[in-house]
Amino acid sequence: MGWLIVLFLLSRDKNPHHNETRKPFFRQSLFDQNPEKDKGFIECITENNFRKIGNLLKYRMVPSKSTIINAIKEHGYNKGIQCLLRGMANILSKQIPDAIRVWIGYRMQDIHAPIFVVVLNKKTIIPEKMILSELYDDYEIVFRNEHTPNEEEVRISEQSEVNANTIKKEDIARVLDCIAKNTERLMNEHSNLSIIAASNVKAMGFNGCVSKLKLIESMCIVLYVPLKGIIPVGEKDFPSDIDGISTDVREGEFVFHGRKEAHKWHPKLPMGCRISTRSGQSGTLGGFVDLPGGKTGCITAAHVVLNKTERKKYIKFKKPKKARYNTSLAQGRNIIEIYQPTSKRAAFGKVSQIAFEEGNKSAPSVDAAVIEITDHDRTPYTGMFPSGNYPVIGFTKEIPMMYNSGKTRDHSNISRGSRVVKYGCYTNLTHGTLVWNGSSVRIVNTGGKSWNRLKADNISYPKFFNQMVVKSSDEINFSVPGDSGALVFIYHASSRDLEAIGLLIGGSTHTSSVRMHIVTPIQAVFQQLGLEKVMFKRFPDISQEEHAMNESMYLRHVPDIHHELSNTRINELKEEVKEAIKEELKEVVKREIKETTKLEIKAIKEEIKEIRETVMEQMKANTSSLEQIFRLLSKPGGDAGKG
Repeated sequence: MGWLIVLFLLSRDKNPHHNETRKPFFRQSLFDQNPEKDKGFIECITENNFRKIGNLLKYRMVPSKSTIINAIKEHGYNKGIQCLLRGMANILSKQIPDAIRVWIGYRMQDIHAPIFVVVLNKKTIIPEKMILSELYDDYEIVFRNEHTPNEEEVRISEQSEVNANTIKKEDIARVLDCIAKNTERLMNEHSNLSIIAASNVKAMGFNGCVSKLKLIESMCIVLYVPLKGIIPVGEKDFPSDIDGISTDVREGEFVFHGRKEAHKWHPKLPMGCRISTRSGQSGTLGGFVDLPGGKTGCITAAHVVLNKTERKKYIKFKKPKKARYNTSLAQGRNIIEIYQPTSKRAAFGKVSQIAFEEGNKSAPSVDAAVIEITDHDRTPYTGMFPSGNYPVIGFTKEIPMMYNSGKTRDHSNISRGSRVVKYGCYTNLTHGTLVWNGSSVRIVNTGGKSWNRLKADNISYPKFFNQMVVKSSDEINFSVPGDSGALVFIYHASSRDLEAIGLLIGGSTHTSSVRMHIVTPIQAVFQQLGLEKVMFKRFPDISQEEHAMNESMYLRHVPDIHHELSNTRINELKEEVKEAIKEELKEVVKREIKETTKLEIKAIKEEIKEIRETVMEQMKANTSSLEQIFRLLSKPGGDAGKG
């Protein structure tokens, strides 16, 4: 909590330069160092005096790097030093344009020398010479674009595919079991750890140079971080092995695949279309389910329908249990309406159930939601997708991609290397390969011990245990932002049957050929949402021609439907206008009363002022008369009379 006091004091900064326009990207003097202040900082660090640290930083006064290093050697990264460094990071984040966040770390080669890591917008161009040589007053600052891992993973992926068939099943099971047992401990101890996965190739000697990279064929646990080589302050380096299994640290991080853009409107809702909320959150409609009372609903990812404020409310950090029906949503309070494709159209449904819960080593974490379809005219009558013509994968106009069976498959019955497909609203139909089952991921850019949250979501997201990892079968991304919520299917080429195996929630930040796409097992989704049967809605088999004819007939009636809707909407608008006029009149009356009262008070004050002036004049006149009487009484004639 100490560094929060520092941030509070900095926010009250009265420095006349505090509100200046941001300076050019690289500045020679961000901080003013004053040797006389070093003694004061040493006392603050020793005593953990957070308030005094904040007061010193308020005027951009910082200790020299040598003072900090000596203090770290003596006290380690104690609370006082971490408080000071976070305060300096806060100043840095305000001085650099396009800085998303700033965090502090160190290298194992020199654990006492702190390093400021500035994460910039992905589009910001950083001159390479500046990165290598730029130092601000001796403090090392590393600039890094957001979500830009190095090229190491590309070479490793190529080698992994070559050796994929040589892996023993017992070795895979041993590694995945180790990941399940140690995920929570590792993520609690390392704030920059984003993905934990298995690999059959271990990399050595990269250090930013592809030519020096050596690949060893060996099962290992891969620990993905946004930036290799720099360890957050207050934390230790990753272990070289876990339960006898070697580790390999690589660059990469997990991100949700939500997005904000528009797509085609569909009269009848298909799977794989774009859905959105009024606040602009959007993603993909997954599959349809039967709800109690003969209602129809659809499933998507929870982060697709929840904005940042709502996520804080519904994220649950606890062991998963059977989800209850969300009465606050079902009964009309806190209604989240869902649109297709955007809120420019009428809502087709509302969120009725949310499952945004952290799992554990034996139960997958879940990020899912159920949308109850309230516009019955848009309820689907077939398991079609927006487009089913993909000859490369095996679907044609005559035999389009359809999911009418509603079948699902447990992730434990899926073998590594299985071919999978998904239909997302941004990448449409893509295919890939299931590479691992049992990985763990989390978003790391908004929490942790050493992250500066000032320009982030300020939300601590749950750890996602026991997730499936899919990689693209070609150079096209299996998924991109906007595809979250799409169903992932096992695809049988001979029969063209589809079986749902999971719900897409996001992916890593690597390039398309090596990007990992994260999928939550479908059984866990149904269980956490409280749905009785692990099965999607079944539809009758119809041909493409029948589907086109049905949709054409529906479109003919759309003008009539819109006419009815428009008349209803006009009546609603009339009532809304009446209510608005009433409210406006109330406000006008209040203002008039307030103004009248002000005028009356002013008039009374004027009267009081006049009365006071009159009284004062009378008092002056009376005083003058009394003075004359006293003068007359004090004349000598009065003394003679007395004698």
